[in-house]
Amino acid sequence: MACLAGLSCAEGESPASAARDSVTGVPDPFAFARVGYEPAAELRTDSAALARLWADPDARVIRLLGEQFRVEDDAPVWQRPEPAEPLPLLFLGLVDGAGRWADPDATPPPDLATAPGRLMDLRTVAGELNELDGSLLAAAVALAGWHRRHPRCSQCGEPTVPAAAGHQRNCPGCGAEHFPRTDPAIIVLVTDDEGQALLGRGVGWPEGRYSTLAGFVEPGESLEDAVRREVFEESGIRLDDVRYLASQPWPFPASLMVGFEARASSSAITIQAAELADCRWFTREAGARLIRPGLSSISQYLMRRWLERG
Repeated sequence: MACLAGLSCAEGESPASAARDSVTGVPDPFAFARVGYEPAAELRTDSAALARLWADPDARVIRLLGEQFRVEDDAPVWQRPEPAEPLPLLFLGLVDGAGRWADPDATPPPDLATAPGRLMDLRTVAGELNELDGSLLAAAVALAGWHRRHPRCSQCGEPTVPAAAGHQRNCPGCGAEHFPRTDPAIIVLVTDDEGQALLGRGVGWPEGRYSTLAGFVEPGESLEDAVRREVFEESGIRLDDVRYLASQPWPFPASLMVGFEARASSSAITIQAAELADCRWFTREAGARLIRPGLSSISQYLMRRWLERG
């Protein structure tokens, strides 16, 4: 299954572009990478410890309404638990020793239309969030989505029940244990011997919007094999010298984007019409005119890395 990682044309620098590793040049960290909190996995089955953390005045919970949450002043609204409020489904971890939770079953308040702030989704506000909020919300949104999509046992079809503070679902019928999954996907900046980049425009995208090529890893593939297959399927281009650069959590709904650079060993493009509306080679000058660096995805970094080498 192939896909493209879209590039935002918004002005502004990526929060991840500010700090770069001195050896690799890779931004540290990318949006949504775990920053500033401990997952504290050892506490997920310790009901007494979780209850103590929930009663702590520094405990905080984010209320999810589907895939949305409330934002005020460009920051998500983390609330103190109400007295006697039961533990929410998802324990995210610890921030400076205090618990953080997500409640995916929150109900809209009666005064939702006039409540302060605004309801937003993670993809829309990713560029506005600090690293800690971005990483916590990525985990919250991904886990909440997994629970919504997997209410029944894949082995016997019986309804499952949450366990391990929202990080597991168990089947009372056949005893199967189910865990959240992450789907690996590759994303690659392909260049030729002249330094041109191979960029594609997805079906239904507006004119002038192009991206690095990307796609999901298939069973039995290495990441490098997936890079070669996806690029050939979408563009007909063969590759040499596939090199890993960095990875990024991508909770839309539950992917890990694994970034590569590769060198083309062929140049003639054959477009897969089912996947791409267009695919072509771009010089750096043309690429800079078409695409401005955006805010949150690893594709932005791959593009910027290529453009800055010019």
